Parts: sequence; structure tokens; C-alpha cells
Amino acid sequence: MSGKYRFGRLIGGGGMAEVYEATAIGAEGFARPVAIKRMLPALSLDPSFGQMFVNEARIASLLHHENIVSVLDFDRDADGRYFLVMELVSGVDLRKLASSGPLPWGVIVYLLAGVLNGLGYAHELEAGGKPLRIVHRDVSPHNVMVSWDGAVKLVDFGIAKAAMGGEVTQAGIIKGKAAYMAPEQALGQPIDRRVDIYAAGIILWELLSGRRLFLADTPETSQKLLGESTPPLASVASGVPPAIAAVADKALARAREQRFATAAEMREALESALEESGVRKARREEVGRFVADLFERDRRWLQARIRESIAATENETPSEHTPVALPEISAPQSPTSETLRPVAPRRRLRWAALGAAAGLLIAFGLGLALWPPLRAKVFGPAEKLPDLRMCGSNTIGGELAPALIDSFFTRRGAKSVERNPGPAPRQTLLSAGPLTVSIEAAGTATGFAALAQGQCDVAMASRPMSDAERPALARKGIGDLRAPATEHVIALDGIAVIVHPNNKVASLDLDQLKAIFTGQVRDWSGAGGSPGPIGIYALDDNSGTWDTFRQLVLEGQPLASSAKRFVDSVELSDNVATEPGAIGFVGLAYVHTANAVAISERRLAPTLPSPFTVANESYPLSRRLYLYTLPHPRTSLVTNLINFALSPEGQQVVRESGFVDLSISARTPDACDARCPPAYVAATQQAKRLTVDFRFRPGTEELDSLASRNLERLVAFLRTRPSAQLLLLGFADDQAGSLARATQVAGEFERRGVKPALVKGFGAAMPVSSRTDALGRQRNRRVEVWIRDAARERGP
Repeated sequence: MSGKYRFGRLIGGGGMAEVYEATAIGAEGFARPVAIKRMLPALSLDPSFGQMFVNEARIASLLHHENIVSVLDFDRDADGRYFLVMELVSGVDLRKLASSGPLPWGVIVYLLAGVLNGLGYAHELEAGGKPLRIVHRDVSPHNVMVSWDGAVKLVDFGIAKAAMGGEVTQAGIIKGKAAYMAPEQALGQPIDRRVDIYAAGIILWELLSGRRLFLADTPETSQKLLGESTPPLASVASGVPPAIAAVADKALARAREQRFATAAEMREALESALEESGVRKARREEVGRFVADLFERDRRWLQARIRESIAATENETPSEHTPVALPEISAPQSPTSETLRPVAPRRRLRWAALGAAAGLLIAFGLGLALWPPLRAKVFGPAEKLPDLRMCGSNTIGGELAPALIDSFFTRRGAKSVERNPGPAPRQTLLSAGPLTVSIEAAGTATGFAALAQGQCDVAMASRPMSDAERPALARKGIGDLRAPATEHVIALDGIAVIVHPNNKVASLDLDQLKAIFTGQVRDWSGAGGSPGPIGIYALDDNSGTWDTFRQLVLEGQPLASSAKRFVDSVELSDNVATEPGAIGFVGLAYVHTANAVAISERRLAPTLPSPFTVANESYPLSRRLYLYTLPHPRTSLVTNLINFALSPEGQQVVRESGFVDLSISARTPDACDARCPPAYVAATQQAKRLTVDFRFRPGTEELDSLASRNLERLVAFLRTRPSAQLLLLGFADDQAGSLARATQVAGEFERRGVKPALVKGFGAAMPVSSRTDALGRQRNRRVEVWIRDAARERGP
């Protein structure tokens, strides 16, 4: 191929390269959509990484198969960075397809057959009569593309191993995604093509069961699991035909000798098992229609972007571009060799952003519409409306909401609760007897929209409803749902900023975070860490976690264009834990094997997210988790569920799910620092602070919904401590305002029969936020709650 390339948006990458959607431009208006994989700038000067990129090009140049993405060109840009030009697959990756819902067995076998065909071709390839023994080593759903016309393509032979030599592996580095590694690969032992067969077995196991086999992509996790047996497929997916399940189980044998010897053997066994089960393997055109219909909106959007990209080339005059010849297999060469000489300035790549262009790795996470008519043919007629519909926040809907529903049903006498993927993307169905609950976790914003459209009974939210979201509900005559009767805080959470476990950065302030996530600081040396590029990971636009982070950290500034976006918090956390230079943000329950750093506001001490700092909302990125309900619910199940979630049993589920529950406890505080006024030190002497602060609705003098509920919780707490004295310490913009707020809370307690021993205001002292905007002032306006043991004060 000759010509030049117009770069579009960044659509993927990681490890040592970034991938762009682009257009190849030739003579007489020729234009072709392509994908370009280019070395990261920080690695371009490292000969070992350069050699790895050369090896990929040399291997990829030999692979010409319908189930492997074709490489069209290999060269260097004006900065000396290697790049590969590849065919652009218009479709979705297998990870995205699998997350959209359960796939029919015929479709699953078709997809695996395509993967195994591509692997078999690579494994058996010869050159000059000698076997090359190519091993992919990174087979995973991320690296399998399914096009709109049903083609299945393996991508990314970046860490493939071949007998041609020239491979560069740094000491102690195990290559591949740990969640899809064979045991011998995870242990760094000699490998052969059977590691790819093991990875294909994991993909088959996951597609058939609808769940991940290994949740964390870390070598430590995989090595820990080496001593545990892989669950037989039948133990987690009882409906799968035994013959098909047996194929997955054999592919996942820990001893490589017990697996299939070749990819072709596994493919034949799988197709025979499907036939034995009385099911026909799907045809390519059927799979194409299935995928295109399922992602119709994505497909049309991508086609429009490609048309725009090609149209933009009409007035371009192509410049000379001579691709560099690939090295011969028999003579691996250094990236500094004459064969790969730098590109002359006249061949400089042109850059022109395409704005909202799509590409190879589409990650929307929209999925709010029902499946198209093809779904009825595959899955049968539509079922009745669920008895209860929950939708919105992925933070809540991922694990907390299903756990609450499970415990809720069990408390009502259910002997078992069945959990299955629903027909819509990111949907879970829980059934107990005749009752069914649907949970769609596609982001907080989608919950409010569905509530307004009558498609949801309970909206899950990881941030409060905004003023902008009220009109849609008002037009439906629903009104403001931020009243205590319809806005229910069920848990507390902290947005944890996470980095790789080996990252030495222990704390960051909000200014540093803003600079990193907006792209102003791109190297860890600019944030107090060791030199190295920063990789930014962020949740998608529908996420309430993202909305809160954008408001608290970015303050209206755009996210860096290089950021990788995720729908799923677990997936984001797993990726950060495996990328040394990565940084991301997730809810406290999703930190997993990554490291959470302490966060500070300007001029304030850094604070780690913990149950105590989140409970009293002193952690800068603390937040509340909400369930919003309609004033007149469609079903009594709504009210019963809310009551359960707020009960001691429901709050235990909150704790077990990794969030901070709403129960009240007393804690001996840390020593007061220089910011504490003497009167505050005297008031809190020999007292304990409770894990609750009272706050008010923005712009009003009314207690917010959480504070209203906490009044009753605190009264119940004090009944268990009859000798405790209640201390209320107010903070606001001035002395009068702080005393007024403390007095208001005291009045609420007195109406409930509890008279505080001390009510005092401290003005603007001891701020928990250094911000001067409305949000910062709102956080600083609070009433702290302390107790002192009156019996101890009186003495013996």
C-alpha cells in the first residue's frame, strides 16, 4: 500500500502501543478505512520495545487468513515511532458482544470455531518448509472482533512467540492477560500452542456460563488460583448440554497433556458436541444479522463516521510514501538497522482529528432498548413485565442491588433465588418462585431517564438527582423526587483514586488529580512519582461515579482525550492493577488489587478513603448511594424493598458488599491539630465522635433526606447508652449561621425527647473542603455529633 494516512480518534491500546482509527489516502481520491497501531512515545527510544514491535510486524506479515486481522503496512513516522497499518474491522469485540446478554449455543460455537480456525492456521504455519510454531499468548475476548457481516477475527499478535527467534522478554515479565493464562504460562514455564487452547477454553466457559472464570487480571491472582480446581461448567451452568460442557472442561485441564492437542481437534470436538446436542451451528450471515441488529445504533454511527472520514479526503493531494520492507525471517534485525531507517520529513504523517469517529473497539454501554425482532427467533416470545424494575447506577446495580434482592427474597421465605443475565445489555434477572426483579445497570443518568419514561420502578443513583434532570420528571407530573419520602440514601461510598500496586505515589491533591485527568501532567515525575507515562482510565458518561468525579475533580474541564473509558468498574479496576503507569477511579468496593491513594484538598491534609472518613463525609471524594422511587409506586414491592434496604438486615448486606453502611458508631478521634479552636478542644475533651454529620439541602435550611433519617437512627442509638450526653457542634460560613444550624438540629432532638448537653457554633473553622464555590461551602456547612459518658464525668 502506498499513500498517506489521516489519523482519527484513539480507539484502543495499552502495553506498548496505541491504536487509532484512520484513513489511508491514495491517488485519484482513493480512500480506505484502516486501523493504525503505533508505539507509545515513552517506549520509542527503548531498543527492546522496538524489537518487540518489529517482531510483531514480521509475524503479522506472514499471517493471511480469514480469521486473523490483516496487516497492510509497516513503517516509522516522522518522530521515529514504528506503526502498523491494519484492516479496520467494523464491528464489536467479543467482550462487548458477550456483555450484551446470553448468546445461543449455535452462535457461541460459530464464534469459537472462528477463533480456533485462526489459531490453528497460526500454529501450523510454515516458512521454507520449517514450522514457525507461532503461539498467540494473549487470546481473550478483548482480542476477538466480530464484524457486522459475521466475520470472526483474531487481533493483536503483539506478544506472539515464534520459532523464528528475535523475541525480547524482560527478566521476570510474564506476558499475557492473567485472567486468560494457562497455568504453565502464569508460572513462566516453557509454553506451546496449548496455552492458546486453554485461553480458548476460558472464553468458551465464560460464554456458556455468562460469568467470568477469573475476575482479576493480575499474575498474583492467577498463581493463587493454580492450586484450585477450575469449576466444571456443569456446576455453574446446569442447562448446557453435557457434550458441549465436556469440551470446555477438557480445554481447561491443568495438565497440558490432558487438553486438546491442536486447535483443529478442539474445533471438531466442539462442532460434533453441538450436533450431538441437536443444535445447528449458526451460519456467518445469521451471526452477522444477529450482531448488526443487536448493535444497530452503533453500526449506523460507525458507518456515518467512516463516510465523513472518506469525504474529508476528497481535496487531499497524496504525498509520496514508500513503505519500509519487512526484515527477512532468517535475519532478525535491530530497530536501528538500515532496513528500518527513519522516515524523511517529506513523508511526515498528517494529523487531523475526526472528532467523534468510531473504530475497532466500540465501548458504549448504552443498551437501554429492547432486543430487535431477531431476539424473538432466538430466545422465543417476550416474557411478562418483571414484578419490580430497577435501573441506573452500575456501582449499585453491579453487586449491591442483586445482593439486596437476594436477601430480600430470602427474608420473605424464598428457598432459592435464581440469578440470570437478562435479554438487554447489562441486565440481571432475579427470580424467586413467581416473582421476578429486573436490574439494568447502565449508569445513573439512564435510571432517571427510565423513571421518567415509566420503564423503571426504582432508579439507582451514585449521585443526587440534578436540577437538569428534574424537568423530564416534572413534565410527567411526577414532581421533585429529592424529598425524604422519595429519595433514599441506602449506603455511603468513596470514589477511590487507584494506581498500580507498585506505584510509589501515596497521595495526590485535587489540583494534581485535575492536571492528570485533563492531560496537563502526562508523566508520573510531574506528580511526585518515578518517571513514566501516565495512562488514564475513566468510567463512561452514563456513570454516576464519573459525574461525581467530573464535578469534584475536573471542575468543568474536559477529560484528557487519551483516556480509556469503561462501563464496568470491575473491568476498570482490573486493568489499572495490571498497567504500571495507570490511574483510574472507582467506588470503594471496587479497589480490589489496585492501590488507593490518599486525597487532599488544597492546603488540607491528605485523607485515605475509609469507613470512618466516608461515613462522616470528611473524605474529599465521599458520596452517597441513592434509590429514588415514585410518590405512588406501581407495586408494594417498592416500599417493602426500601424498608428492607434501610433495615439492620439490609445494612448488613451493604457492609458485606464492600460499601459503608448507615449504622452509627462512636470513635475516639485523632489528636486535634493546630486548626482546632481551643473551645472545640475543650468541648470534645473525653468525648467520642459519632460516624454521622448532619447536613442540609442545598440552598435551604432544611435537613437533607439522609439527615432526616439519621435523626431516628441516632435516637435509637442513644437509647442503648442512657448515660451518654449529646454534643452538637455546628459549622457554617459564619458564627451565627453555625450556631443556628446546631440549634435547629437540637430542636429536632428535643421534639423526640432527647435534650443535648451542649449546642455550640464554630463558624467557618476547621473546613473539610478548601473550595470556595457552592459545593465547597455546602460540604463545610455541617453539624458534628459527639457523645460524652456522663457517668465517667461525675466519677465514682
